[in-house]
Amino acid sequence: DVQGTRHTKDILIHLSTLPSLQELLCEVDPDCVTGEVIHANTNAFPALVSVSLRLRKLDKAAWSILTSPCSTHFRDISLEADDPTQREFAECVEGLGRYTKSLASIKFHFPPVEVLPDRIPFWLPDLTINKQVLVHFLPFHQMLNMQITSTYLDLDDQDIWDLAGAMPMLETLMLLPNWYRASAPRV
Repeated sequence: DVQGTRHTKDILIHLSTLPSLQELLCEVDPDCVTGEVIHANTNAFPALVSVSLRLRKLDKAAWSILTSPCSTHFRDISLEADDPTQREFAECVEGLGRYTKSLASIKFHFPPVEVLPDRIPFWLPDLTINKQVLVHFLPFHQMLNMQITSTYLDLDDQDIWDLAGAMPMLETLMLLPNWYRASAPRV
C-alpha cells in the first residue's frame, strides 16, 4: 500500500524489483513519472497479479506501470483517475492487450469516487466513452467482471450487446454515469 508521499517514485521503483509482490495498491502523485522509469526496467513487477492505481491524470507514464515488460499475468486492475480523453483511454486499454487471456476484472472510476460531482456536469465530447473506446475491450474474452464509472458514458443497446457477446464468461457488467445515486443496476 503506497500513498502519495514525496518518496513515491523511489518506493515504487524499489517495489517493482520485488520478485514475489503480487498485489499493489498505489496512489501516484501528479509529479511522479515513475511509470517511465519502471517501464525501462525489464524485470519490473514479475509476479504482480492485482493492481489498484489512483492517479491524478491518466497518461502513458503512469499507465506504463501496467504495461511493464515483465508483468504478463494481471488478473485484476482497478483504476481511479480524472476523466481521460478518448484517445488517452483507448491507448491505455490497447496497452492492456497483452493480458487478454489473464485479465478477469477491470474497474475504472473517472473521476475518483471522492470527487463525484453534486450535479450532472457539462458534456465534454472529447471525454466521451463510446463505441470507439469500447471496441478496445472486445478482445478480453476471459473477462468476468467489468465496471466503468464515468460522467461521459455514451453507449447504446447495441454497444452493450457487442460487449457481452465478446465476453461470454462475463458475470458482472456495470456501466454507470458517476452522478448516478441510486443502487447500481447489474447487467
